[in-house]
Amino acid sequence: MDYANYAFRNGTTQEKREIANVLNRQLYIHNETVTSLPLV
Repeated sequence: MDYANYAFRNGTTQEKREIANVLNRQLYIHNETVTSLPLV
């Protein structure tokens, strides 16, 4: 998971897409934080 954190902060768009596809779930971004649960 360390690589995923690094890639989401510093990686290319392609790297971010590949990680998101591997996770196989919808991701949400809130205040520059990526989570798999929507914030209400």
